[in-house]
Amino acid sequence: MMNALREREAQIVLRPIQKCISYEKASGIVRLSKVCTRKSAYVILTIILALVLPRARYAEIVISFLVSRKLNDYLKETIKQPRPYVSFPHLVKYFGKRKLSYSFPSQSVQTLSLAVWIFRQLSLQEENFFISLIAFCCMGYFIAATFLVASVRMYRGLHYPHDIFSSILLARSIIFLIPLLLNKLSVPQRDTITVLVTCFSPHSSAGGTKGTN
Repeated sequence: MMNALREREAQIVLRPIQKCISYEKASGIVRLSKVCTRKSAYVILTIILALVLPRARYAEIVISFLVSRKLNDYLKETIKQPRPYVSFPHLVKYFGKRKLSYSFPSQSVQTLSLAVWIFRQLSLQEENFFISLIAFCCMGYFIAATFLVASVRMYRGLHYPHDIFSSILLARSIIFLIPLLLNKLSVPQRDTITVLVTCFSPHSSAGGTKGTN
């Protein structure tokens, strides 16, 4: 049943995308999408958040990213869904260096989506107008990056549409549940977690700045 649904997705969505645009024409967009998923971008994001957020809020965000990564790895290894170009080579071509990992869910899209939700919350909750404006602009960037990366990874035959939508929903669930779970802990427990998470962050060298990432 699931295999038939995946084949349908490959036939209706992925194959037409690849037929519409040649790889030569799309190569520039593909390179741009790779820039959005470089680790250096997340390091910069961490430093920015570290300089403007309180320790507790920063720890919450870092824990969300760590949980997101571990959950993604767990689901990939548990479900073991082959990538579209592996399951349906007669329908979907693969462009680029072959990946040996599984397709569900998408780590790149899940991480970018998590950043979208984080900056959305900051833009709505932050009282400082300047920080709120920066958060809003960052949210816009990550929305565009999520759309770009998701489109390119489907085009390259790495993911099905349901991989993309599931990754976005997982990110939303994590950013909603982590604060609730932390709030159920006692104050000493929360403080211990905050110290453990932030002691390895840029906040530790930020002197008297307000917060950390």
